[in-house]
Amino acid sequence: MAFTAEHREKAAEARRQKALERKAAAATAVAERPPEPEPEPTEPEGDNILGQLAGLFQQASSRAAGREKAVNEALEILGRLDPAKHPEIADNEVVQNFIERVQSARAQSPDVRPGTVLGTGLTAFKKPWMWADLNKSINTPIEEVTRRAQAGEIIFPWVEYVPIKTTPVIWNGLTVYFRARQRVKVCKVFVDTFEESLTQEEFAEQHGAWLFNVPGVQTHRDFYTTNGPRVKALDESRGDYYKPGAGVISLASSQDAGPEAAEEA
Repeated sequence: MAFTAEHREKAAEARRQKALERKAAAATAVAERPPEPEPEPTEPEGDNILGQLAGLFQQASSRAAGREKAVNEALEILGRLDPAKHPEIADNEVVQNFIERVQSARAQSPDVRPGTVLGTGLTAFKKPWMWADLNKSINTPIEEVTRRAQAGEIIFPWVEYVPIKTTPVIWNGLTVYFRARQRVKVCKVFVDTFEESLTQEEFAEQHGAWLFNVPGVQTHRDFYTTNGPRVKALDESRGDYYKPGAGVISLASSQDAGPEAAEEA
């Protein structure tokens, strides 16, 4: 039987339908294929890496056009180096000065938050906290500081405080000196750090009293135990005994305290 125009049209339609199905199947397979993992960074090749860097340093310092490209290439090479395998580069004063100069300049951008680490490996540089980061809110009301902090700004309140002892307090590399019983106006981060140190000192005293069974010292409920909030060392016979340094201190909530905590309460 000869093919009619109708037969040819049906055959063409069937071919088109199959082509669409194959195309859809191929698209689905591509979409479902898991992304290929990015290759691990490898160390730069070449015997004279220091010579390559010297050339890039020269371009970075002497050419306006292409300077940024040379800087980025030098940082990329340095970032992929293993300092243990290349001490002659890691300890090179020119290399160290280059990294510090470039990364410190980039850290000046207001888009880079204090504490951010720029670069990797040999090029890693942490943007330090500066007094200007804290001093900008010295006369700002606490309500305004709270509102701006909730909006994402790095800002901290300042408060008046009377410390109970004389001591230096360090926060992210910045230091203030408290004098006992002298009122000061200070950024609250230092007050929080100092108060936390007092809490830890109190816990240390309570822990020592607990280990040596010293009477008259109120122990805290948040010490771990074998059955709850304290832990005692165990000897070979698995019997509990007191031992200096054997206890562990927790600042967690006491809601999950065990039987001993319930008895103390």
